[in-house]
Amino acid sequence: MEYNEIKKISKKILKVILWAAGIIGGICTIALVFAIITFVVWYIENKPSKNKFDRRIGWEYFWNKDNNGECIIDLAETMPFEWDSLVFTSPSWRFDTHYTKITFMRNGNVVYYADWFPYPYEEHPGGVVFMHEGDMFTAYPHDAKFKAYKDDKSLFDSEGKFILLKKVEQGSHSAP
Repeated sequence: MEYNEIKKISKKILKVILWAAGIIGGICTIALVFAIITFVVWYIENKPSKNKFDRRIGWEYFWNKDNNGECIIDLAETMPFEWDSLVFTSPSWRFDTHYTKITFMRNGNVVYYADWFPYPYEEHPGGVVFMHEGDMFTAYPHDAKFKAYKDDKSLFDSEGKFILLKKVEQGSHSAP
């Protein structure tokens, strides 16, 4: 083989190698972006200290709040499962924080529950607090609408990091 032929073949091989490297690089880039997105979604779903109910309400509040920092959250639309009643209980104050439990039922069976202490003493305090008089209430999909808002320093001096939920009474048509 002559030098020119070897040079031409080398250039063709180099082009194929560069083409393959570009394809492999593109695939690696796509895989890396997918891995990052997967990690972020996993982290949001498994973030320590918060329960899934807190995260779901936080997500709804973040995307739906108006300029006044308020929105209406309809649990019938927000929760990703079918339910026919929910029971909220807040039986006691423990360790200077309010213990909360919410149970969603369907046909007399529990389909989801969460219980938590809003965590005011952690490095990043926050969570969901129901603003309700009494220790318990029951709601149904047709009346499970809550005004969501933050009230600076109203709870545990936490600089408005708690999302407060106040049940919207039937017949109340006030805008959020």
